[in-house]
Amino acid sequence: RGERAAPGTYTLSLSALDASGSSVPAAIAAQGVVAEVLVDRGQLTLLANGQKYGAASLVQLGSDTNGR
Repeated sequence: RGERAAPGTYTLSLSALDASGSSVPAAIAAQGVVAEVLVDRGQLTLLANGQKYGAASLVQLGSDTNGR
């Protein structure tokens, strides 16, 4: 358990190694419901989970299990 970080902008990075120490592909992803679609400074932006994501970061789009 660590200390609470000060408010600010942070970067998350990830790397992975196999049992022999060789690099293997790894990815960081988030899943959520898009609450808003915005145009921010001329760029399409999605608001999900209280965070803004550029449309270029969208990997998959679909309905939830309730058909919404």
